Amino acid sequence: IFGFNLFKLGYQKIGTAISILSIILLLYSSIIMFVVIFLTIAAFFILKLNSKNNIKNLSFWIMILCLPLFIAIFRNPVGWENIYRNNIRIFSDIGKSGEINKFQGQAQKGGYGLFSKIAENKYIYYAKYSTLKFVKHLTPTTYFTPQEKIASFSFSTPIFLGFLFPFLYGLYSLLRSPWGWKLMGISLILIIPSLLSKQIVDLNRLVILSFVIFYVISYGLINLYISKKFSFRIILILTIILVATQLFVTISDIYSREYLRFEETAGINFEIK
Repeated sequence: IFGFNLFKLGYQKIGTAISILSIILLLYSSIIMFVVIFLTIAAFFILKLNSKNNIKNLSFWIMILCLPLFIAIFRNPVGWENIYRNNIRIFSDIGKSGEINKFQGQAQKGGYGLFSKIAENKYIYYAKYSTLKFVKHLTPTTYFTPQEKIASFSFSTPIFLGFLFPFLYGLYSLLRSPWGWKLMGISLILIIPSLLSKQIVDLNRLVILSFVIFYVISYGLINLYISKKFSFRIILILTIILVATQLFVTISDIYSREYLRFEETAGINFEIK
C-alpha cells in the first residue's frame, strides 16, 4: 500500500521497488497470498487506482521473481498439496457432514421426504456457512470485543472498544468520498485468508487487515478534528477514558488468570521467580 501511495506522489522507482519487495515476501510466505495479490492487482487495474503501465510492469517483475517458487512447486507437488490442505480448511470439518445428515434425517422423519434433500444438502449448508463467515468478518464485535480469541485464549480484545466511535465515523467519511469506497472494497480482499481457515474467524490471519482498521480509526479522528461537527476534545477524552479503563481490565485479567490459561494450554507449570 505504501508503494502504491508513492506511485501517486510521483516516486515511481522507489514505489515500484517497495511494492515488488512486499508482494514477493507475501507470496513466498503463504499460498493464500497468491489469491489475495492477484485479486488486489486486478482490483487496482479495474478501478483505475493506478496507471496501467505501472501495474503491467509490477506484474512482469513479480512473475520473474516468482520463477524459483514455481519451479519448487513443480518439483515437489506432494509438498505443495500438503501446504494447500493445511492452509485452506474452510470445508475440512468432518463434523459438518454429520450435521447435514442429521438435518436430513430429522426432516424426513417430519414427512418432508424429497424436499428435505433439496433444503438440507451440503451445497446449501456450505453456502450458509460461508455467508455466516463473511458477515462475521464485517461485524465490529469481532475486532472491538474479546468475542474472538487470539491464540485460542486470552481476554484481550484485538482493538479496544474506545476506538469504535472514531472507526465508525472514519468508515462513514471514507464511504462518502469518491475514492474511499473503492479502498474499502479492495480491503475486503484481505479477509480471504481468514475466510479459508477452519475457524469462523481466524484473528491470526486477520493481522493483514489490521492496518486498514488503524487507517480508518486515524481518518475518523482527523475528520472529527477538521469538521468541527463534534468537539474533538470531548471525543479524545472519552476515547482515552474508555481505552484506559479497558487497558486496566485487560492487565488485571492477565495478572490474575493468564498463568492458569497458559498451564491449561501448554500443560506445564508456569511460574515467574
